[in-house]
Amino acid sequence: MKTHKAKTLRHMGMMLAGLLAVWMWAMPSANAYRGEYLEQGQRYNSRSALNLRVSAFSGLPDLLGVSASLTALRPFAAEVGVSTFGLGATVYGKIGAAIPLVNTRNYYGRGITLDLMLMGGYRYLYGGFDTIEEAHALVATLGLDFTWWLAPHFGLTANLNGGGGFWLDHTGTDAIAFPEARFSIGMAF
Repeated sequence: MKTHKAKTLRHMGMMLAGLLAVWMWAMPSANAYRGEYLEQGQRYNSRSALNLRVSAFSGLPDLLGVSASLTALRPFAAEVGVSTFGLGATVYGKIGAAIPLVNTRNYYGRGITLDLMLMGGYRYLYGGFDTIEEAHALVATLGLDFTWWLAPHFGLTANLNGGGGFWLDHTGTDAIAFPEARFSIGMAF
């Protein structure tokens, strides 16, 4: 029992460490870009955003979740998260593209942005409702990421995504298709 929990924590730690490494690598170029002089009337075009979100009873299969996403190297995006459902817990990581649809940020960095998120990745499950104790899944999602920027480096964000995936149990013999949907809210930096 302890080895499965340790394995879950190790997976989560590796995903968070990878996301942090990409963010630290991308921040110097993103900060240099942010520091450029903007002429009056130009749009503020932030290249990087770190979003921290929570979801509660607004997802399928997830009941409660916490996630972090990074869009520092546009159009590329990465997301990691931890969530629970029923008697199980999952850790996931996704990569994909953040395609800007709307950007009304003004000279002062305030306004709204809306991105189309095309993501794919991996999900690890420990526990569950039936006899599956450990499972792995490949997932793909399509989502909308809305951010209301209150300051150049702070905003409120909402994310709605949907898609699906395939669970493989620990023996690799059974594949189960499942839907995935989530609404989450949080902060953007």
